[in-house]
Amino acid sequence: MELEVRLLPRQLEAWRHVGKGKYIFYGGARGGGKSHLARAAAVLAAHMWPGIRVVCVRTTYPELYENFITRILEDYPGDVWGYVYRARERVMLFENGSKIFFRPIDSEIALKKVLGLEYQFMVIDEANVLPENYIHRIRGSLRRPVGNFIPTMLMTGNPGGVSDTYFKTRFVEPDYSYWGKNELSEKDRYVFVPAKVYD
Repeated sequence: MELEVRLLPRQLEAWRHVGKGKYIFYGGARGGGKSHLARAAAVLAAHMWPGIRVVCVRTTYPELYENFITRILEDYPGDVWGYVYRARERVMLFENGSKIFFRPIDSEIALKKVLGLEYQFMVIDEANVLPENYIHRIRGSLRRPVGNFIPTMLMTGNPGGVSDTYFKTRFVEPDYSYWGKNELSEKDRYVFVPAKVYD
């Protein structure tokens, strides 16, 4: 079995920013391939950049299990992609030293289990259902480049979450009156790629 990942043009546009120190939001229509991109990006990054730490986040563990873990195990088999999955620790260990962690964030306690740990790549699926302050705080765990991979955050979302204003004013229609001083100092790092239903 050959390594194969199929990404459509808009998904490829989002992917080309991975590893370059960006905050990427791939958002829009339901059925726009957002979770597919999130899974593919996590596996591709772990495979291509040895030694990086990736974390995949959704609100609850059942969502993580159904939308990430089982789909990755099916679509990107460990014996082909070079990893083993340890269910108890909820981590995929790659032969090249990379790791993909799966973490739900449904409470302040769950958030604290992620804060303080170091990751190079964060993938937050349905990010706009998380409170805005969670998003600001979790970014602090993006630290230290590994090789030529600069810490990156990839977020997906549909309209209708508690953080819609955050994503609209930072990505979809930037309104700098909402931005904090630190955000303004790195505004060139924000990337929005609209997800269309045909994706």
